[in-house]
Amino acid sequence: MKRGVFLGLTCLAFLLGTVGIMLIHPSMLFELILVLLFSVCFFLLFLLSVVSERVNGKMTYEGTSYGLHFVLTLIAVITVVVFSIFEGFIMPFMITGMLLSVAFNDRLAVSCACYLSLIYALAFRDDPFMMCSAIFLSVSGCMAVSFVKENEGVKKVGIFIFTTCYSGICTAIFLKMRNGMFEIKDYIDISVCALATGLIFALFLRALINLADREEIATFALLTDEDYPLFVEIKKFSEEEYKHSVRTAEIARKCARACGADEGTCYLGGLYYRVGKVLGEPEITNAVSEAKKRCFPSSVIDILSEYCGIINKISTPESAIVHMADAYVSEAESLQKKEAEDGITWNTQMLVYRMLNDFSENGMYDEAKLSMNRFLKIRECLARESVKK
Repeated sequence: MKRGVFLGLTCLAFLLGTVGIMLIHPSMLFELILVLLFSVCFFLLFLLSVVSERVNGKMTYEGTSYGLHFVLTLIAVITVVVFSIFEGFIMPFMITGMLLSVAFNDRLAVSCACYLSLIYALAFRDDPFMMCSAIFLSVSGCMAVSFVKENEGVKKVGIFIFTTCYSGICTAIFLKMRNGMFEIKDYIDISVCALATGLIFALFLRALINLADREEIATFALLTDEDYPLFVEIKKFSEEEYKHSVRTAEIARKCARACGADEGTCYLGGLYYRVGKVLGEPEITNAVSEAKKRCFPSSVIDILSEYCGIINKISTPESAIVHMADAYVSEAESLQKKEAEDGITWNTQMLVYRMLNDFSENGMYDEAKLSMNRFLKIRECLARESVKK
């Protein structure tokens, strides 16, 4: 219920912003109705896309209320409406792109940013340079957020300098193309807008990204909680399967840490790697379907779909790590039973080397983008684990 309310409010914020921009720059009633009609069409598609992205684990996960999405969208819309009051090229559209990229994934953020840019440009009428500048800066803002997310070492000073210069230079280029010359007012407008953009990026971007990440962390905690319904089903299925899942997850996380892969994805993937055995035939199809229904992260859904490379080939380092961890745990469990029955002690380190080398030689990880250096680190991690056994 709460999720539907916030999604509805998000669309309403966009629509009210559209009306506000069009009213600030008086237009005929007929024009306003046409703009609202294409806006409604856009947001029907937007709603379908949000639901699809959520179901496939590509945006937010089970339990999200979309409250943060609504707040950030509202701020972005208000920003555009307020700045549409001013004439000229005072357009902080990189800020709009920033807010929407934190709220949504790249595809939805770019789509919504372009929508706001088009509405803004339509209000000024017959100004292709205004439209091009707004769209260009919006998309640039989205790209800048993606870069900062992927490069945590970027300092605030660097963010400020880059976004200030980028926004100022790009706006000046489009203004030059439109007017052919600058007035003093244009220099002031561009400078103020560029400085504001740089300051907001530098001061708030990291904080907003961290705020959005809290939801993912909370979801990870939910899916790995022992009382989570699907995990409870594994326990009920058998104690042996439960212990196998937990051990696979823990070892996969250690291997991920050793080679610099995503620890959370490997842990979650290891925990539910064999959930298909619990759900029944067809195991892989049922596992993927259940994970989608419960809105698992897309990276984990991919791991489940690539179970042992049976249907889909292993395509990521994380998927390869989970496969190795599961194979190691299965082999260790088998050897423990043999040792208990025969009283023979096996050299588990050599078995680890042989098993992983066989996988590699047979092309199991050919499409996993797994470097030799990473492979060797994973192998050594599993070898050390076998000594602890």
